[in-house]
Amino acid sequence: MDDISMSMVPFLGFLSSQFMS
Repeated sequence: MDDISMSMVPFLGFLSSQFMS
């Protein structure tokens, strides 16, 4: 399930950017 993990990393970064703004 590495594909999911690889997709979650940038996804989490995106969410973090949205919440931090």
